[in-house]
Amino acid sequence: MNLPRLENSIIVHYGCSDFNFDEHKVYWIGAINHAPHKTYFFENRNEIEIIEKFGSYVKDNEDKTFIHWSMNSPKFGFRAIEKRYLNLTNNSIALDIKNEIDLSEYLKNKYTINYIEREGGRLNNLAKLNGFSGYKSDNEVININDATNRLELIFSIVQAEIQGNLKTLSDAHQQNEGKDPQIEE
Repeated sequence: MNLPRLENSIIVHYGCSDFNFDEHKVYWIGAINHAPHKTYFFENRNEIEIIEKFGSYVKDNEDKTFIHWSMNSPKFGFRAIEKRYLNLTNNSIALDIKNEIDLSEYLKNKYTINYIEREGGRLNNLAKLNGFSGYKSDNEVININDATNRLELIFSIVQAEIQGNLKTLSDAHQQNEGKDPQIEE
């Protein structure tokens, strides 16, 4: 399986409170659509508005494949956003995404689980290895600049993967296979 073309995809990510807290506060939700040119969806106002506008965005783009980084767990992602909305409003919202790809799982399946070091965060390590901006040291990404950089990082990873240019540790391992370790270059 390959990633869909950029014009058929939406890259999505969001920022929330630290996972060590019971409350899952949504700080921002961002998306990049590349059809026909790169456009952005970005909301960082009040939580209810952020979630409602994202819900409308999902409905307006139901024909696209949403590519995200690990947004399918109960603690982080679409279900967690729906739960937060319910907690805030006592109303439900359905983020019915028909086609989605968890980029983290996609890369593990394609390149093996050891495609990049896990310690320090796979996303951060991919950023470093590929020379992309968007590396973060804090658990929470709250300000607009850091949020945009994080969203752009995921876009850059997707773009590099589609173009066949994404560097992984699997690549370095394959390049070293077959070489005599006794011979220095």
